[in-house]
Amino acid sequence: MRKVGRQEWTAASTSPDRLGELRIEDPNWLAPKLARQLDLPAEDGMTLHRAACAHLVRKGRRKDIYEELRELVEEHAQLPIPSGLADLAAIRDFDVSATRILPGRC
Repeated sequence: MRKVGRQEWTAASTSPDRLGELRIEDPNWLAPKLARQLDLPAEDGMTLHRAACAHLVRKGRRKDIYEELRELVEEHAQLPIPSGLADLAAIRDFDVSATRILPGRC
């Protein structure tokens, strides 16, 4: 298993028989693929934000970013859901209480 920053994956992580080994903790693992789809040079440390900004600076359409990113996410829809995200999705409901104190009025 290789680790780059908070991102971890196995060398053969996208083969269907090895999907259980994949752990995704950082959404920027898609950034190099997005950059390629948008005809941008892949750079070390590329993030989704940097790829989107570089595309817009080159007078690219915002719609292209969303379309390419949607296609990449759909292409990888079979990947396992990270445990933290699954834990958040499992929360059904909870009580929220908010208090507002106006300055100078106690």
